[in-house]
Amino acid sequence: MHLAGVVVLGDFIPSLAFLDWGGHCHRMKAVHKVFDAFADKLIDEHVERKRRKKSEEPDIVVVMLDMAESENPEIDVSRIHIKAIILDMLTAATEASATTVEWAMTEPLLVPHESTQGCNVGGYYIPPKTRLFVNAWAMGRDESVWEDALEFKPERFIGSRIDVKGHHFELLPFGT
Repeated sequence: MHLAGVVVLGDFIPSLAFLDWGGHCHRMKAVHKVFDAFADKLIDEHVERKRRKKSEEPDIVVVMLDMAESENPEIDVSRIHIKAIILDMLTAATEASATTVEWAMTEPLLVPHESTQGCNVGGYYIPPKTRLFVNAWAMGRDESVWEDALEFKPERFIGSRIDVKGHHFELLPFGT
């Protein structure tokens, strides 16, 4: 879990990513291989149990496998999604306080994005291949966008045409 909290210079200065000072990226890749093999084995065991139709109380992996196999899925669920949720659950179970801090830190700033082409945003030119940090915390509290932005009002979405499956930027501050 220590690796989840280390500072990797290449995340902030991509041109220096090849240096891997401290060997953190190398260790992260090794841990990823171990976890990936574990998650694959866990998922494969559940698939095999489902195939043999062993009647057991369904767990979260079975529920997600059912969603992935659904012919008319409301939410697209892949093996990668299932692995991510397994990792979140294992992390939450073993490192509760560190995970809480990590989730709290990712709430205000979404994962970095890279612009694919040049564009203008708010009067500023953003060149292609620029690393962008989206401040979801500020977006959710912007009085020019939200009436009573600091008030908890879920009813503001009743009757709106906003697609709650994540296709509208209005929902970014709410974790879509």
